[in-house]
Amino acid sequence: MDLVSSLPDELLYQILSFLNTKEAALTSILSKRWRYLIAFVSCIEIDDSANKPKRKGNRQRFMDFVDRVLALQGDSPNKKFSLKCQTDVGDRNNKTFHRAITTREAVNSIREIVTRDGLVVTSQQDIQTEAVNYFQDFLQTIPADYEGMCVEELENLLPFRCSEDDHRLLTRVVTGEEIKKVIFSMPKDKSPGPDGYTSEFYKASWEIIGDEVIIAIQSFFAKGFLPKGVNSTILALIPKKKEAREIKDYRPISCCNVLYKAISKILANRLKRILPKFIVGNQSAFVKDRLLIENVLLATELVKDYHKDSISTRCAMKIDISKAFDSLQWSFLTHVLAAMNFPGEFIHWISLCMSTASFSIQVNGELAGYFRSARGLRQGCSLSPYLFVISMDVLSRMLDKAAGAREFGYHPRCKTLGLTHLCFADDLMILTDGKIRSVDGIVKVLNQFAAKLGLKICMEKTTLYLAGVSDHSRQLMSSRYSFGVGKLPVRYLGLPLVTKRLTTSDYSPLIDQIRRRIGMWTSRYLSFAGRLSLINSVLWSITNFWMNAFRLPRECINEINRISSALLWSGPELNPKKAKVSWDEICKPKKEGGLGLQSLREANKVSSLKLIWRLLSCQDSLWVKWTRMNLLKKESFWSIGTHSTLGSWIWRRLLKHREVAKSFCKIEVNNGVNTSFWFDNWSEKGPLINLTGARGAIDMGISRHMTLAEAWSRRRRKRHRVEILNEFEEILLQKYQHRNIELEDAILWRGKEDVFKARFSTKDTWNHIRTSSNQRAWHKGVWFAHATPKFSFCAWLAIRNRLSTGDRMMTWNNGTPTTCVFCSSPMETRDHLFFQCCYSSEIWTSIAKNVYKDRFSTKWSAVVNYISDSQPDRIQSFLSRYTFQVSIHSIWRERNSRRHGEKSRSASNLIRQIDKTIRNQLSTIKKKGDLRLEKGLQTLILDSIRFDSGQFQSLLSACPVLEALDLANVRCLYRNHEIETVSSASLKNVTMKCSRVYLFDTPNLVCLNYTAFVHDNFPLVNLEYLVDAQIKLLSIRKNHVFPNLGNVRKLMHTVTNVKKLYLSPRTLGIVLGLCSHAMPVFNNLTYLAIETSVDTAWQAMPVLLKTCSHLETLVIKGGLLHCVTFDCGDACNCISREEKCRSLASFPVKRLEIREFQGQLREKNMIKHFLYYLPCLKEMDIYVKDDLPQLSSDSNLFNDLSGRPNVKIKVHGSLT
Repeated sequence: MDLVSSLPDELLYQILSFLNTKEAALTSILSKRWRYLIAFVSCIEIDDSANKPKRKGNRQRFMDFVDRVLALQGDSPNKKFSLKCQTDVGDRNNKTFHRAITTREAVNSIREIVTRDGLVVTSQQDIQTEAVNYFQDFLQTIPADYEGMCVEELENLLPFRCSEDDHRLLTRVVTGEEIKKVIFSMPKDKSPGPDGYTSEFYKASWEIIGDEVIIAIQSFFAKGFLPKGVNSTILALIPKKKEAREIKDYRPISCCNVLYKAISKILANRLKRILPKFIVGNQSAFVKDRLLIENVLLATELVKDYHKDSISTRCAMKIDISKAFDSLQWSFLTHVLAAMNFPGEFIHWISLCMSTASFSIQVNGELAGYFRSARGLRQGCSLSPYLFVISMDVLSRMLDKAAGAREFGYHPRCKTLGLTHLCFADDLMILTDGKIRSVDGIVKVLNQFAAKLGLKICMEKTTLYLAGVSDHSRQLMSSRYSFGVGKLPVRYLGLPLVTKRLTTSDYSPLIDQIRRRIGMWTSRYLSFAGRLSLINSVLWSITNFWMNAFRLPRECINEINRISSALLWSGPELNPKKAKVSWDEICKPKKEGGLGLQSLREANKVSSLKLIWRLLSCQDSLWVKWTRMNLLKKESFWSIGTHSTLGSWIWRRLLKHREVAKSFCKIEVNNGVNTSFWFDNWSEKGPLINLTGARGAIDMGISRHMTLAEAWSRRRRKRHRVEILNEFEEILLQKYQHRNIELEDAILWRGKEDVFKARFSTKDTWNHIRTSSNQRAWHKGVWFAHATPKFSFCAWLAIRNRLSTGDRMMTWNNGTPTTCVFCSSPMETRDHLFFQCCYSSEIWTSIAKNVYKDRFSTKWSAVVNYISDSQPDRIQSFLSRYTFQVSIHSIWRERNSRRHGEKSRSASNLIRQIDKTIRNQLSTIKKKGDLRLEKGLQTLILDSIRFDSGQFQSLLSACPVLEALDLANVRCLYRNHEIETVSSASLKNVTMKCSRVYLFDTPNLVCLNYTAFVHDNFPLVNLEYLVDAQIKLLSIRKNHVFPNLGNVRKLMHTVTNVKKLYLSPRTLGIVLGLCSHAMPVFNNLTYLAIETSVDTAWQAMPVLLKTCSHLETLVIKGGLLHCVTFDCGDACNCISREEKCRSLASFPVKRLEIREFQGQLREKNMIKHFLYYLPCLKEMDIYVKDDLPQLSSDSNLFNDLSGRPNVKIKVHGSLT
């Protein structure tokens, strides 16, 4: 504090400017958080008594320092950061982005509210009071008719019980890595909770606060206590409809603190893994491998004939549950979990997350109130969706039980499957036979469910869709209940529920939604690249949502293409006449000269193929089960008639894509149960029906409906006159011999490079079905890593010669001036503008000459050829391409400014701007941590060098990307016996051969070669990435090693993660021998090399071998002769068996390598000892000493060594 507070303003300004490049929210943190902390500075004490008086007297100085910091945070630092941020995010951080935020804030702001008393209030305080009172009353009120359900009643209803494996999954210890993974997976731009910190802050500060965060979260799971502040929540009010006037018209979205988000996410990640085991198939929300579109597809099949009069009675009820998330009772949820045998500890964690929450209401950016709740799940909490799905599963079981008890009838074509309803979270559609008795039974179940859960079924918003029902019955239903009676088509889960194929009126909501979204964008502030990004990310997402379920008509796709093209080239006016490049060219991959947009026609086709893939591969899907039971029946998907009237228009569309799908689908045979013998592609010859026709089924004696498993079991093999049938018999036999009855057949889909895999790839399928074009060599110079989108788009237009230069405008309008605005040349062409014009040539020469060097040119074709070539130097490649793009964009903008009469800039001014833009981009890349483009020393070798105090660490700090460090006889001079520390986060390889003492802090180290002393204060370092270590500990005298051997233990514990370890003779015999009772466990070690000498013993060998439980290779260098000692145990045969422990009995080594073998009798006996005691040994390689080459060819030697027939022994010459 003393040092920082005494800094001059100029230096402090520089420090803050630097920090702004590292932490975008520094100003916000200072202004919002530091002043909050100042109020509590006087309460902070440090345990060090020498610092207490000083800290208490520092409060005013600390406040003065904060004031100076905030004063220095003026315009200039923010401008610097803003410019770098603009370069970093490109077209995402622009005026449109900020205007969109402003617009949304204006739309969501609450100007007036009608209170529950009917009064209209407009002041901020009155609106806050009404909001707080409403939500406090609602969240703290338990309904009078709430009954609940006891655990015993739920046990009878719910069949699932958690197994012991489920218990272990749900309650396993929460690790630091799990916590870090959860926090780093959070989106960085989500709204913060009451503490004001987003996940981006935690990620950026993880090295500083990570350990404390881990301890805090682990303490919740260990102690079962959640502090009130951690679970505090902001309720942000989002209007449910356009004209929201009452508080009940606003949806409360919870903004939680990051610490709580991490806790709830950990619990949610565990819970969601077991949901598929017990959530019924009717529920398609938040359960893995279940899709919303399958509910739409199944509902479409069921309402197919609702427009007809001459059908049996049927009814679909669209149920509205009022404030479902906010009304759920906590006790009901805990009882449900207990009934399914969830661990009590896990239930307690869930209960704490629900019951300890406190709320403040955010109204127009200000917080009001602070209260607890008594019920409800928070929308915005990771746990809430899964807990709500569990509660809705109770309703599913109640409906199924009631239908089974005949309290209401099944919808036509649903009884066999037992289908009573479709559910997506709280969006519920109940299916019945349309009789009044059935409606009565359903209402009874709904009322029971509402009372037991504390929910409210809104009868007024519930709608009946009836077919085949008489007018009398309709009137009776309307008079008995306050249900609405609707007509199809209707929107269901955001998509139209129709009985016929899509018409113009059916897909008009999609077109209207796209136009409304465009109307929200102020596109005149967007560059072409920004508009392209919005088309790709927003408009295409909206369209793909529809295409996932429906095959859109050609007219609909053409209309969307017209709107998108007009938006790209003209902005919000949607003028279709301003296109510079055709839409078909735009919808090509970037490698082929396009902009990478996917053609909607091709995407529509891919979506249909994906539905076919799910139909064939997803056996557990409710839509698939229903389709196979009611549409396919006994037929194969490949054989059913195209003109079948059983299915809806969507089903008939899928059948029309079968021919395309056949080339993608293949079966990997296991048990053969679900594979059609004749129609599926399970053999190398393809579908067999294609080779024989219908006659083959008669000749083979295998009916056309038989599966492969039935063909194996129901017939005998026989000879046929037709050779192809005999080949079929042989193929059938081969598959039978290689079958696996425990596994189901796998459906494979053709992917990249025609490789069949058990997954569907949208990208690979699209590449297969689309019509490809020749690749353009110049695409590498336009689209590359770290390019700025608007610069790339401008370069793309320029290379395609689609910029509005004078020569091109003359073809549109003869009256347009064609002269160059820079040099008054009579004809402005692209090649003249870039870079033949004297103005642009001056700029290009000044900027690019040092970058392009001997390839420098002002000719357009030469420059484009250079940036199109692949360059081995990443930095040179990036600089040449980025310099080209920035220059093109800057010159083109200056040209347009002059055309429109704006103030012109000199060449030197534009050169400075271009240079600054390039440097800012390089700075951004460095900030983002991409070292591929960052220059710096990566290898440093120091030999026989002496450093003064602090010089060595200063040198390391000046090498931020240093990866390899080699120290040999390096000395650092310090006063007061200080010790040098090798500290670097980038180092991956360290070789240290010094007669001095060193400490090291290198957390990312991979390889360590350590030849040095170990200091008394050697730290315990966690080198989790270390793979290879060579340890050669030095001693001062032969009989004196270290005054404190505990530090040697720390060193050995530091290298416990290695896979490969080398130990010198003195390290093995003396140092480790004296501290072998504390030897660490080497769980990852697979390769151990030790070096021996005749004057050192193997004292540490017995303990060392016991701690290497996964060792596969043991290398002994220097021969087998060593000093005899009783401490060797049975690692050798130096002493009698009675004195040995049994270290080799469980030693897993498979390969033993002995180097510098001398052939002495003692060595031979040791080899026999190894052969006898090593149970897993498979190979032994013996390399003789250099001066004894004759041993390698001595047959008697080999005969003497052979002892176990299952061990392969080889005697070689010297390795050198």
